[in-house]
Amino acid sequence: MTRALRVIRVAAGLLVVAVAGIGPLAHTSAAAGSDPVLTDSAATKSGSGRFADLDVTVAKTKNLGNEAVRVSWQWNGTNPGSHATMSTTSWDYNYLSVFQCWGDGTSGPDREQCQYGGQYSDQDAGTNRRLSPFNAAPEKVWALSRAVSPLDTFSHVITQSKDPLEYSSPNGYPATATASGIVPMHASPSTAFPAGETVTDVDTAKFFDLYGSNEVPLARTNSDGSGQVYFEMQTVFESQFLGCGARIGTGAAVTGRGCYLVVVPRDAIDSNGDDVTARAGGIEHSLYSSPLSLSNWSNRITFPLGFEPVREPCALGGTERPVVGQESLSVAISSWQTPLCAGGQGYFYATTSDDIARSSAASKLPKYSIVTDPLAPDAVSPDNGSLVYAPTAASGVSVSFFIERYYANFVPAEYQKYSGTRVEQLRLSPRLVAKLLTQSYKYSTVTIDGGPAHLQSAPNSLIDDPDFVALNKFTNPDGSEDLSRDLAHLSNQRDSLAKIFVTADQSDAVRLVWEWILADADARAFLAGTPDPWGMTINTFFKGVSTYTQLDVPRADIPRLDDVCLDASVGFGNGATRPVCPLDAAPYVASLDAGSALTSRGQPIGSQSWQKDLSSGFIKPSKAVPQLVGQRALIALTDTPSAQRRGLVSAQLENASGNFVGPTVDSMTAALGQAVDTATPGVVRVPSGKVSGAAYPLTRLSYGVTNPGLLDQAARNDYANFATFAAADGQVQGTRPGQLPIGYAPLTAAFKAQALAAAEAIRTAKAPTPRPSASPTRTVPRAAISATGTPTTGVSATPSPVAASPSASASAGSKGSPTPTSGSSSGGGLSSGGLPSAGPLPTPASSPSAAASPSTSPSTQPVAIQRVSALTPAVAVSALRWILPILALLGLAAMASSRFMVRRGAPKDGR
Repeated sequence: MTRALRVIRVAAGLLVVAVAGIGPLAHTSAAAGSDPVLTDSAATKSGSGRFADLDVTVAKTKNLGNEAVRVSWQWNGTNPGSHATMSTTSWDYNYLSVFQCWGDGTSGPDREQCQYGGQYSDQDAGTNRRLSPFNAAPEKVWALSRAVSPLDTFSHVITQSKDPLEYSSPNGYPATATASGIVPMHASPSTAFPAGETVTDVDTAKFFDLYGSNEVPLARTNSDGSGQVYFEMQTVFESQFLGCGARIGTGAAVTGRGCYLVVVPRDAIDSNGDDVTARAGGIEHSLYSSPLSLSNWSNRITFPLGFEPVREPCALGGTERPVVGQESLSVAISSWQTPLCAGGQGYFYATTSDDIARSSAASKLPKYSIVTDPLAPDAVSPDNGSLVYAPTAASGVSVSFFIERYYANFVPAEYQKYSGTRVEQLRLSPRLVAKLLTQSYKYSTVTIDGGPAHLQSAPNSLIDDPDFVALNKFTNPDGSEDLSRDLAHLSNQRDSLAKIFVTADQSDAVRLVWEWILADADARAFLAGTPDPWGMTINTFFKGVSTYTQLDVPRADIPRLDDVCLDASVGFGNGATRPVCPLDAAPYVASLDAGSALTSRGQPIGSQSWQKDLSSGFIKPSKAVPQLVGQRALIALTDTPSAQRRGLVSAQLENASGNFVGPTVDSMTAALGQAVDTATPGVVRVPSGKVSGAAYPLTRLSYGVTNPGLLDQAARNDYANFATFAAADGQVQGTRPGQLPIGYAPLTAAFKAQALAAAEAIRTAKAPTPRPSASPTRTVPRAAISATGTPTTGVSATPSPVAASPSASASAGSKGSPTPTSGSSSGGGLSSGGLPSAGPLPTPASSPSAAASPSTSPSTQPVAIQRVSALTPAVAVSALRWILPILALLGLAAMASSRFMVRRGAPKDGR
């Protein structure tokens, strides 16, 4: 793919208007330090026979959507540790295989209905989707094969252990002249495949492959007999083969097609009865059989799964009220839609940039927009009514990760017992996050031949950085080092832990991150070019504090300014080379949730090699293969609802007090208590760089905003109903439809009261009466807050529940924010009140950072819609009525393309 085409595809992804209508999306597991699990559908089952002392728990089995669910287990009995997976790199026996099967009965699925066999072995080059004697080692047969009986050397699979049941059962698949020894696959009833369509070959690409399968072929058991994995539940949109959640029935009786989670425990006994520990050493010390082989299949533990019906939660043919805005609210609205639509009125949510959402609220045809930063007080002329803001949800921006400890054989033995376990805690300072965002690690861009010259002196990755190690050395109560949390000896994960998934679009979420970074003296010094205490300096292409502000306002995007490309050989190209550039090696992701999904699956993106097709001669970039189970390690900048939905752990971030705090209900609620007034009366925001104590610094409060005077009465009623539900029933946290999903913090009583008052103001608003003569401009005075918290002037219909306080406007502890010089190009852009100072954003063409590199984000290119917020002066939005239909058309086209990619199992990587 050419660079121009890749940029076009990234830009198209940013214009997608994604309709959130796929049912409730709530995560059911809590990582260390997070809030309690809120679910009432957890299920625990025990094994049978020689696995009777195994208990397996699935944290959520009902009301499912596309989400990650915690699957945990415990071996009991006199010696649980005897079931621990081998601590070497091969993990040849004692593990669990976990996969999803289709079907909605009570008797359980047939093995022909299971999504298993798409993964690859670590001996595979990644270009083949089948196991053969020429690209995989025998001890890795479990990794992808659906073969259940021995085959000759000309078949697709290496010799399996001979399972007697396959030869004695009428349902077996022995290798004979009439049977292939492969468990066939029957697709779920679906419009994507003809009824009863079957695949009898191990090449599974027609239904799923390694890029789309959610199987966990090997789940490791720890030395105490416990274990856990976070399993991605797939709906019909992620896997047409499974068809889970497909709509069955009509009207009020519609349900989602059910599915199953199947766990096949494996010990050291192979399907032919051999104890592999009694075999000779080397590769003979391995299980040779698939979990689908009848002897292994007979030990399965099956959990019925209930899925919410996907799409169209509201009745077809009815009217729908559009709600537009930031991505972070899409998870909540997905849950709220079912009860909201029960009354007969439909709502749909279109995720757009914050700037377009603000512009929509200021237009003459306003929608109900979801924003964090408000519009400027004079964004709407008094002759055109006034804006009403309703607090809607509190969430956080998160640096989330999925890291499994992987220790090679040369690592000290005391670490080996933790190999394959999941990391549950990280501490990150503003300077460390700045290093990730500025691609300052050696392996953060192109790694060909050791990487570019200007990064040779940098640490390889985050975990190699002494700055990181100093913050992440954990001790036991007796003062000894806690090896269970040590990351210094991780193997083969340097490349992926030097990068972070980020989006290319401009957003209030990203602005909050830069505000937090710029408020920290150590991070600001690093951005300016000052070495850290260990001598590490910023990637020279990113140097300069002014790069991260636009007229003293923290920027709202994450630039990619390094444009050093290195030549890579073209496979089968007869000596040809092609350049690989930083945006090839580390491209943007399409959305915050897309980054979360890739991280959860252990799916890197980007390419650093080229391949020539021998038949067509076409040269294309190679595709990154999923990381091996037990060795996955990726990081994403996302939001807390997406992180929870995908089963990720959110890093503990350093606040202004020097405390490291993770995003929990308590910590985000504490941050709301430190919110300060904006220039828009009745609207507050959390100053991320000044948050202190036990508060999470990247907390954000989302508001719904509209201009009710320009709406008809029916629209006023509908939007008032939406605001009322969001403030009342929608704040009850849980995993059922209509509840507030995990990852949000319920609104405080004061914010609820403000939202309900705003809903009433929307319902009872009257159309504005034009004045005979209006001044060209008008500045609405800042609200004066009385002792009771009631504004005495301004356009807000409701009181501000949080007034500015000394703790919010002055830093506490040893991490105080520096005081910038107003108007200075190198200043922090933070006013004395803790808010970004107002001022017009420059056009991208005049921005020094935008001109620095041809690889600058597409989102920084000039667009017709300009920013309208309390941080900048109001601008004309007359072009909106033409821009939004164009965006909608582009969004529909992009969604059609995306839906095809999902069906084929391709990752949404924004390329």
